[in-house]
Amino acid sequence: MEQVAELYRQGYSCQQIASMDGRSAQWISVMLQRAGVPRRHPGGRSSLPEEVREQILDAYKRGEPVPDICARFGVSYTLVYAVADQGGVLRRRGAPRRVDRDQIMRLHEQGWTADAIAVMVGCSAGHVRRVIRERRRSAA
Repeated sequence: MEQVAELYRQGYSCQQIASMDGRSAQWISVMLQRAGVPRRHPGGRSSLPEEVREQILDAYKRGEPVPDICARFGVSYTLVYAVADQGGVLRRRGAPRRVDRDQIMRLHEQGWTADAIAVMVGCSAGHVRRVIRERRRSAA
C-alpha cells in the first residue's frame, strides 16, 4: 500500500496506478482514502512526473505505436499527443492500410460474418460490409 501511496504523491493518477498494479482505479482510490493520503481534485490537470513525460516523448520519437505507449505508461492517447505537441514533435500519420478485397469476398462466400472477417483481415466490420456491397453492385 505504501508503494501505491508514494506513486500517488509523485503525481500519478488512480487510473495510472491501477493499470500498473492490475487493480481498478476505484480500489486504488479507496485504499488511498483508508490510508489517509490527501487527495487531489479528480479530473484536474495531470501532474505526471517529468521523467515519465520524457520517457513517453522518447518512445513517441522512436516510433513506438501510440497504443503501446498508452498501455506501457497507463495514459490516454490524448496525453501522449499532448506530450508530443509540448515536446515540439510533429504528429505521425500512419500509412494507409491496404486490405485484400478478394480475401474479404472469399471469406464472405465461405459464410464468415463481417465481424469475423474484419478481425481476420485487420479492418473494421463496416469496411468489410462496404467492400461486399460495392462488389455486389459492380457484379450486377
